[in-house]
Amino acid sequence: MDLTHNQLASVGLMLSPVVPADMVSGPEDDDGMIPWKPIASKITGEQVAELEKALGYALPALFVDLITYKSTLSLEYDQLRFIPLPSDNGFFNLMQWMRDQSLSLGLLEKGLIIFAFSRDDESYYCFRANNPLFKDQAGLDYPVVLFDPTDESCKDCGQVYDSFSGLLDALVREVDKGGV
Repeated sequence: MDLTHNQLASVGLMLSPVVPADMVSGPEDDDGMIPWKPIASKITGEQVAELEKALGYALPALFVDLITYKSTLSLEYDQLRFIPLPSDNGFFNLMQWMRDQSLSLGLLEKGLIIFAFSRDDESYYCFRANNPLFKDQAGLDYPVVLFDPTDESCKDCGQVYDSFSGLLDALVREVDKGGV
């Protein structure tokens, strides 16, 4: 994960207009963007348990590893943008999007949990939590689907990755090739 962050920084993908002081890694550029660095996550195991209780579903093991490892901002891959986890309110962002937004869109009752957005902010990437996968030694995982809020019935909630671990594998492969 550290190597991937370093690679993203080297191609200018770790910039944001608002950065908590402890995450700033350099001066603001001419466009008002501030370089940021990932730091140790302040999200605790107790907070993860609280979030899982609020959702009514356990979270994928690799997702829990990701959110409890580093605080990050504006991580994007292909057409996907992860929920920002700034050091000063990462847990609040998770609760707001994973619980509150999933509830307000009626997704939790369908077994869907938002964890990322499309780059155009018109769709959401969700865990299909009502269809759990169990991987050897990796723990719980879920298929990843794309939800379009204009399709209220979610008939076209198309699966875009077989699993969250598959999404992360694709991200790392793309970064290793120099893309993103």
